[in-house]
Amino acid sequence: MNVAVIGLGRMGAAIAQRLMAAGHAVVGFDPDKTARLKAKKSGIACVDVLGDISAQASVFWLMIPAGDPVDAVLAELTPVLRPGAVVVDGGNSFYKDSLARYKRLKARKVSFIDCGTSGGLHGKKIGYCLMVGGDAAAVKKVTPVFTVIAAPGGFAHVGPAGAGHYVKMVHNGVEYALLQSYAEGFQLLKQGAYKDLNLADLAGLWNHGSIIRS
Repeated sequence: MNVAVIGLGRMGAAIAQRLMAAGHAVVGFDPDKTARLKAKKSGIACVDVLGDISAQASVFWLMIPAGDPVDAVLAELTPVLRPGAVVVDGGNSFYKDSLARYKRLKARKVSFIDCGTSGGLHGKKIGYCLMVGGDAAAVKKVTPVFTVIAAPGGFAHVGPAGAGHYVKMVHNGVEYALLQSYAEGFQLLKQGAYKDLNLADLAGLWNHGSIIRS
């Protein structure tokens, strides 16, 4: 497929590279010139003006900060999108915002998919966990993209518009609770009954067979 990746930070660039490795045609854009130059050095073709990207793709993957930046990109991109195009928001947008964007783009005959994306820096190598919300026909169309970005078994169409980002929101709450638990646990190890415990060694130990490995 012809895919535009908008937002070429570490995760956006990694997604673009996974797509290229699987044989998809990729063009990238980032408002930051340094990010574009770095992406070009890694083999990603880039445009310097967002509006120039519309003629080169049918799927537009946004990997940008949630909130106003998403609306700003959509405001500039939407007028030049052709009917039948698909926009995927792979960031951490609020699910109600995603539902509103879905409705606005549908009125212009453009599909909008909200895709909660988890995997961090390791996703470039092993793939990402993708929680996808949107119309079934649009998701089916973009499935060849999702399957090469995702880790094995790491892609699911979880429900209608907004559901992907809703599931990702809950996922993040679980993640942050786990991080808090790790922090409190290591504080107890550091300041508890045994003062000379090697915390780095214990963290390494727990990563081998322990139920709380991470």
